[in-house]
Amino acid sequence: MTGPGGLPMPGLARMAEVTRAISEATRRGPGEAVGRWLIHEPWSIVGQRNTVKAKNRIVMPAIPTGLASTQGDATDAMNEWYRARSVGGVGLILVEPAHVIRDAGARDSSPVRGEFSPRLVIDEKSDQTALRSLSDAIRSSGAVPGISLALPSERDIGAAALSDFKLWITAVAVASSACEGAGFEVIELVFSHDGLVHRSLRRATNRRTDRFGRGEAGRFRLARELARSAVTAAMSPVIVKFAIDQRRWGGLNAEAGTRLALALQDDGVAALEIVGGDRWDDASLQLSCGVGEGPVIARTSGAILPGVRIPIIASGRLLSPTGAEETLRDTNATAVAMGRALVADPSWVAKARAGVEEEIVPCIGCLGCHSAMDGGTIGCVVNGDEVHITGLHVQQTSYPLNIAVLGAGLPGLEFARVASSRGHDVTVIPGTMPLGGVTGLRSSVPGNAEFGRAFLYFGDRLREFGSGLGETIPDDCDLIVDARPLPGPKLSWAVGRSVLTASSVLGRDLHQMYGIGRRVAICGPGSLAGEVALFLAGWGRRPTVVVPGTSDNPFPDAHPMHALRLVERLAGYKCDLVTDSTPVEWNETLDRKHRLTVRRGDGTTAMLGPFQTAVEATGWSEPQVTSPTETVVNGTRTIVLGDSQSFDTVRKLVHWANQLARTV
Repeated sequence: MTGPGGLPMPGLARMAEVTRAISEATRRGPGEAVGRWLIHEPWSIVGQRNTVKAKNRIVMPAIPTGLASTQGDATDAMNEWYRARSVGGVGLILVEPAHVIRDAGARDSSPVRGEFSPRLVIDEKSDQTALRSLSDAIRSSGAVPGISLALPSERDIGAAALSDFKLWITAVAVASSACEGAGFEVIELVFSHDGLVHRSLRRATNRRTDRFGRGEAGRFRLARELARSAVTAAMSPVIVKFAIDQRRWGGLNAEAGTRLALALQDDGVAALEIVGGDRWDDASLQLSCGVGEGPVIARTSGAILPGVRIPIIASGRLLSPTGAEETLRDTNATAVAMGRALVADPSWVAKARAGVEEEIVPCIGCLGCHSAMDGGTIGCVVNGDEVHITGLHVQQTSYPLNIAVLGAGLPGLEFARVASSRGHDVTVIPGTMPLGGVTGLRSSVPGNAEFGRAFLYFGDRLREFGSGLGETIPDDCDLIVDARPLPGPKLSWAVGRSVLTASSVLGRDLHQMYGIGRRVAICGPGSLAGEVALFLAGWGRRPTVVVPGTSDNPFPDAHPMHALRLVERLAGYKCDLVTDSTPVEWNETLDRKHRLTVRRGDGTTAMLGPFQTAVEATGWSEPQVTSPTETVVNGTRTIVLGDSQSFDTVRKLVHWANQLARTV
């Protein structure tokens, strides 16, 4: 969208145009989207006693938000989070998996930082008024309110007593009835993601010899009895979510999944959500389908045979409208679950329906949304607006400033996007870093290309708002925002002409690779060392990665899925991985047969090599994330924001950048 003469529209005018397009799309009836898309067609879930009709085929799957109270009840913040997805056009919203056993705890550990997030608990002690407010918030803009129920995941299925099974079945009935009484029109039971029921379904983890084990029928028994319990207790249609996880030994393959689906269909289950994988740390799962590409993991729903008559919701790394549409057209799926895409942009559906797909905030597959932020809540690395669902509104500034943003990382780009949309004159100065800053450098690593979606999105927004890139700070600059990464520490071992830094290596092209020897030692405390190794391996080098982490967890700073995929890629490129080792000394020789002395975890030392080059891959120092600092540099007001190689930190900085840009 452009203004008269094809010129960029002013920021708020552009935003108003997009808002009008979305509003017009919202007023259209079901299926009346721009073009003919199956994802915008209505569909029905036919239960034993009630039928629910959703206005489109987009489902918000159950994702923990961390917004529940410490007692496990719904909160105003949770209501607003889900209301935003309803306003954004989602047809069916399934609230995060709620525990049905209070003794299991109302807190859920983050897989990355070990932080904890409050989780919903639904039992006879739950606050029904708060639960009713949540269902009303979802229903207020036309979405069907649903809720997911889960059993405690930490229990050992093999050690459970028969009385435990009775307790679980009763708890699901109580929770299902409570949810229906609170206004939820759909109940989902979660039998996936390595939870208790999932482990009971897999022959690799269920070795019981009683009626809840001992063959496929026994392994299916708990799932079927839970489903029948929910169907009997509630009038609402019941959905069951389970995984086709044949990638792991003992998991459900398509044939076993079909038999389970048929059994659940006979038990009165109204629909199935099929997940193409079994847990977040399965390295064999691709992170996403990619814009313009066909869906990957969600295609496993198509493996469920046509004998299953009830609707199937396909789930698994769907991000783009094209990928969602292809899933509906090419598989047996009736609807699609768009989890991380709807975390990144609550208005995903409305924008797709309005024909402004380019305005969708992209998910870049970084998995930063899976780790708790301030207060233990979910969020997106790219979308700084998420923190302002109930907060400040973007308003046109009365005093336009000339602002220079130093650094083109995601925090700097987010500040520039919001500030320019308010009418400020913003110039982004990338300096020696590429567009995207640290994330831009990392996007050049094989397997990280998706990260590039973020800065491409920001680049498009800045062009629309009339902002641009520059090389120097304007003379009449009123405000400088320093969003550059902080230099890393100087390490005593990293001395010599043949020692390079990660920042000087990443992003090089072929003619810049001369001088880097074939055999390279890459030393760092975490995943950046592995990423530099992949980058150099792609240019024909033979890297050896040296990290202090253990062989079981060499990259503890990364999300487990990213860490395992990094190990998998390093093995594919035949990169050596030396764990439990810290560099002590780099020994250069005239014949370029350099050696690296390392200290092992047991206190002994070892000599590695020979190498022609070493790369110090500690990376950049972490910026302050509690609040940006403000100072005066050469008479100009300067705010220090920063950039980071940690997506946890980047997410916090992006949210700070958004808040700053709304108030300058």
